[in-house]
Amino acid sequence: MTQRIWRISAAILVALFAISSPALAQDAETDEAAAARDRKIQILRVKQDEGAGTVELIVALPAAIGEVAPTTSNFGVIEGQNNKTFTVEPVEDNVDVVIVVDTSGSMRGAPLTAARQAAAGFIDRLPPEARVSVVGFGATPTVLTTFENDRSSSRSAVNSLVARGETALWDALLTASETATAGGSRAPYIVVLSDGGDTASVGTQAQANAALEQAGATLYAITLETAESDHRALLSTADEVSGTVLATGDIGALETLFDEVGDRLNHRYRIVIKSDRTDERALRVSVAIEGAIATASTTIGVGGAPTAPVAEVPTSLG
Repeated sequence: MTQRIWRISAAILVALFAISSPALAQDAETDEAAAARDRKIQILRVKQDEGAGTVELIVALPAAIGEVAPTTSNFGVIEGQNNKTFTVEPVEDNVDVVIVVDTSGSMRGAPLTAARQAAAGFIDRLPPEARVSVVGFGATPTVLTTFENDRSSSRSAVNSLVARGETALWDALLTASETATAGGSRAPYIVVLSDGGDTASVGTQAQANAALEQAGATLYAITLETAESDHRALLSTADEVSGTVLATGDIGALETLFDEVGDRLNHRYRIVIKSDRTDERALRVSVAIEGAIATASTTIGVGGAPTAPVAEVPTSLG
């Protein structure tokens, strides 16, 4: 029996910019674009079992879509040019989440206060069975809690974070990946918040990417845009692994972005289609919502990882 597992590469959501830099301001989303982003779906993972002749997709829905009855009338799957019959069900697998917070000196004051508040609220929004680990990082990463279900302990760890030192971003992702692996993680999600580029890591970006891949982790990177931000590096990492980047220049928006991640973890669905194809082909998933259809697509097949998925703006049925 042969199984091929693809964790979808970067699904990039750049949101809520409020930045004085003219170059970055040109990338700011309009309210209409932000609303469209909030209604996009994501394909998180694709697994093909050639022996069983099946392809399994894990799909996440945002809060704007919310709970959707798992019926074939609400979902749709196209493989290549063919509509597929499929089964769909909510994902109720246990979830492990590593929360990784930048505590470098540039986060001192209001940014870290907002980050602590957003991360603590995120912990409360996670599925009840989720296990949480907390990692803080300045010049070096520190594991404050290993995987546990004690939300009070996790919140206390987040609230104990203090800003100082440089930014060891890649070392922090290496530590988070090692934490996920050592904890026997079942479906690891790594949620990292940082306001700047790496300035102090011993490990490299390539090593961090490889560790994320080995851990089988899904990466959500929340970036607070400043003059020190290295957004391109995180985009590159998200393109190499199962990653999503959400960016803002407004510390007041951090809670919204953490809520977005939490809502997606609470609204995951498993879709299984019958397929004996092994060639390269497109997969498109659609969800009917309030008179519109939201879609996401990716390409799988021989030759390694799929192409980056495309989450399209919902189109009206009317």
